[in-house]
Amino acid sequence: MQPEIEAKFLSISIDDVRARLQAADAVCEQPLRLMRRVSIEVPKHIHPDAFVRIRDEGYRTAVTYKQFDSLTLHGVKEIELVVDNYERAIELFAAVGLPQRSFQESRRENWRLAIDDTEVEVMIDEWPWLKPYIEIEGKYEAAVRRAAEKLGFAWEKAVFGDVMAAYRAEYPHLTEKDTVGHIASVRFDDPLPELLIPKAPKAVQSDTMITYYTDGSASPNPGPGGYAVIRDMKPVALGSEPGGTATTNIRMEGFAIMAALKDADGQPCEIYTDSEFWINVITKWSLGWEKNGWKKKGGEIKNLDIVQEVCPLFRRSRATLIWVRGHNNDPGNELADHWANEARKQHLGKK
Repeated sequence: MQPEIEAKFLSISIDDVRARLQAADAVCEQPLRLMRRVSIEVPKHIHPDAFVRIRDEGYRTAVTYKQFDSLTLHGVKEIELVVDNYERAIELFAAVGLPQRSFQESRRENWRLAIDDTEVEVMIDEWPWLKPYIEIEGKYEAAVRRAAEKLGFAWEKAVFGDVMAAYRAEYPHLTEKDTVGHIASVRFDDPLPELLIPKAPKAVQSDTMITYYTDGSASPNPGPGGYAVIRDMKPVALGSEPGGTATTNIRMEGFAIMAALKDADGQPCEIYTDSEFWINVITKWSLGWEKNGWKKKGGEIKNLDIVQEVCPLFRRSRATLIWVRGHNNDPGNELADHWANEARKQHLGKK
């Protein structure tokens, strides 16, 4: 088996790395594209930390056996062969009693960089729920080190191992036994899985479910605003735009959800809101925006200050966001609407 000499550098800007590669006269061999793979668990009596991967790389399909003797530069070994049919390869392994345990998506861009009398491969990688990173792979440690230096990456910041090294760096609660390979579906549009959500400390965990209703108000819109959080059918948080500036309904609804998450403080809770917009932002859209450096296609991200605060709060929480139709005689929603208007009036100095 061939050792796989590779090092990863995390949380990179794709545009910045491309500029560094171009300045180093590297050649882009495969553009950024979607890849799909399945992972297949290897019986523990063969190796305690190994798997088979069948990967459609966009221009070829590769079947790879990888084993991890240690999470070091020289700790990974692999055997790889190229096959002509992704689906048939999966069928073959299933037929001999080795079915897939996880389907995974990623994006990759491949570059070739000349280093002295050899070459290394530089891969820009994107994975669901993870900031982009690069992987430098070569036949010799010296070449990998030299490539990192040439591209401006400090060797002491390199990490080694499979993609879980990057997940563990971004989600520090993960242990060496945790792996996205145990998640049935790892796709870019999937919500953040339970594995990546840190659990509240045992001292503050509770089985009691807290119910919140939240709402925001601005009149005119934009104009003076207020928000409210209702817990057990009583207001527990009222507020307005910091600094007392004009605001919008959407901003106030975002502040209300954020206030509910802070009040819950890690306890399991259900947060009812009539804002489909904020549910989509928090559970879906923000994941892609963050991977793209807080950018989106078609223009700027509005209310970015709230987005960047409320999304990490939600990911660390034990909260579920639930949409409720507004002004539809739901007692909790009506109460949240009433107190949001009261908060707006307080902002105006009215009784």
